[in-house]
Amino acid sequence: MRPVWSGPHEHAIRIRDAVNFPRSGPSGLARRVSLWMLHLISYDIASDKRRAKVAKVLEAFGDRLQQSVFECDLSAAQLARLRERLARHLLNTEDSVRIYPLCGGCVGRLQVMGTGARPAHDSVVCV
Repeated sequence: MRPVWSGPHEHAIRIRDAVNFPRSGPSGLARRVSLWMLHLISYDIASDKRRAKVAKVLEAFGDRLQQSVFECDLSAAQLARLRERLARHLLNTEDSVRIYPLCGGCVGRLQVMGTGARPAHDSVVCV
């Protein structure tokens, strides 16, 4: 679990809803909120070797949903690091990676049909 809030009172907050969370706490002191967002990432890589490397990078950051689709719960810094690592293995003329950020409202309306349980990303943090 990632701490989103620290202070003298206990608070529960869904990580994806931290965007609208107040920056001052019960004591009135300013707090810094670390934002995480769920991202759906898909890829189409021409080379088997590059495809395996891209999959390995993505497996370090999230959960595989299908052969070329991943769900990754990332902070802005992690997203930047992921993009940098992916870029090392891509040929812009042959390969494609798509990164879709999903807001809390979108994640809440996610529907799964058929097999493939939805990974548990609805973390609640109490501090």
